[in-house]
Amino acid sequence: MLVWALCFRFRRRTAGLVAWIAGVAAAATIALLDRKVRVWMGDPDDAFSSMQMVLWAEVAIVSVMGLFIWAMPRRPAPEFPCKRCGYDLAGLETDAPTCPECGRANARVHVLR
Repeated sequence: MLVWALCFRFRRRTAGLVAWIAGVAAAATIALLDRKVRVWMGDPDDAFSSMQMVLWAEVAIVSVMGLFIWAMPRRPAPEFPCKRCGYDLAGLETDAPTCPECGRANARVHVLR
């Protein structure tokens, strides 16, 4: 979850990519260390445990979802969103416009920045 939060916070930036790489590397290292400990404790080299399956599934999920989240576009929030649907009402002439998306009258909300 921390990897995904960092990938989301730093979308399309180098810091987000570094967080993704670090998270995947950490998960893969844990999976490899688990394998080495099991061999050291006497399991055969070709034995694949259910714990290994869970760990490698975690590596796959963290890598795919982290990269997807990191690649999401960074869109600024609308300056004047509609009260009902959130449509950007910036550029309309009146101070109390009707939303062209949902039809709500007096739909403009002023967002404090």
